[in-house]
Amino acid sequence: MWTAIRHSLIALGLLAVVPAQAAVLSPFTATYRASHGIIGLGEATFELSRDNGCWRWHGVANPSGLAAMLIGTVTDDSRFCVTDNGELSPRQFRHHESDDAEDSYQLGFNPTDTTASLNGGEAFDVPADAVDPFLLQIAARRWLADAENPAEAGAREFTVVDEDEIKTYRLAVSEGPSVETAAGSFKTIRLARVDDGDKQLVFWAAPALDFLPVRVEHRKNGSTQIRLDLTSVERTDESGGSI
Repeated sequence: MWTAIRHSLIALGLLAVVPAQAAVLSPFTATYRASHGIIGLGEATFELSRDNGCWRWHGVANPSGLAAMLIGTVTDDSRFCVTDNGELSPRQFRHHESDDAEDSYQLGFNPTDTTASLNGGEAFDVPADAVDPFLLQIAARRWLADAENPAEAGAREFTVVDEDEIKTYRLAVSEGPSVETAAGSFKTIRLARVDDGDKQLVFWAAPALDFLPVRVEHRKNGSTQIRLDLTSVERTDESGGSI
């Protein structure tokens, strides 16, 4: 179950850009409650902010109760830019687990020669459209925002650099239900990873929040292991003030 926590938190967490895509790249801070059934596991906070002309996508999971005894704080930090033709360009990704140094790592990306390096080691080739595991959420949100009818967007494959491996994630969308959260009630689009038969990651993304997930479930063999529910979201303007 604790491995599922790590996977769920990483999944959370996304120039000539069309207005819908530009809205996805609006600074915000969102907080989620993590749970396993009726058992609360802690809180996770995600923040998208400007970073020297580019972007920082940052997430921190703070376990509480029994979870805090078994897993430490998990931090994911993605630095990325947007190219002149509107493509995401990852620059650095850091995954850190306070209680597990072996599972902590850092990726550096060189957009000039489309290579990456793990923990400062030897560079290896990566596809030009590849993103890091945390940046996948931003890429998926931009895909939905760009669709004429997001609920009928079908499926799409995304290339992800995960440590020193190149992986393909296939995501499929469908019409979702209205989802009740502590942050409010939202109409949603259901977005699910469908390339792994045993494990499934499902997002309920709210068009009203530029396709920010309001609920996330990590499932294994059809059973929900971890659920994240939105508790609050705050948008900020380019100067850092709340709006």
